[in-house]
Amino acid sequence: MLSGDAPRLYYDTAAAQWKLVIEATMFVTNETVIVWSGVKPGGPDPTGTYTRVAGCDPTATFTVEAL
Repeated sequence: MLSGDAPRLYYDTAAAQWKLVIEATMFVTNETVIVWSGVKPGGPDPTGTYTRVAGCDPTATFTVEAL
């Protein structure tokens, strides 16, 4: 996380969905790359299953749980 890259979870009001983005910094070039990005249909609660839409990690889904 040398350049400020971090996991982000936010609500996209235009698309009415939650979006989870996990980024990383390439060590040699310092370029920011998306490792995994997924979405979950709207609602007031960000917990649930996010389906992959982009990134270099082939994992199909991630689940966000409340503590």
